[in-house]
Amino acid sequence: MNDMSTQQEDKQSKNRKIWVVVQEDVNGQKRTLRELPLQFKVFSSGSDGFYGSDKIPFDNGERYQVSFILTRIGSKPKK
Repeated sequence: MNDMSTQQEDKQSKNRKIWVVVQEDVNGQKRTLRELPLQFKVFSSGSDGFYGSDKIPFDNGERYQVSFILTRIGSKPKK
C-alpha cells in the first residue's frame, strides 16, 4: 500500500464515529448500561484503530471498568 492510500485511510478513520453499546439482559429484560464512543488512535505499536474506556455503575452499587480496542488489521507499518 502506498503512502497516499494510507493517508486517505487514516483520514477516513479519523472522521468515522464508532460507538459500543453495553447492555445487560436479566430474565429477558434488556437494559442499556452505557453507550461508549470510541476515538481514533494510533497505538504505541504503530497500528491504528479505535479505543474507548469508561466505568459502568450497576444497580447494586458495584462499578466495573470497561475498555474496548478495535485494531485495524494490516495497519502496522512495515519495517
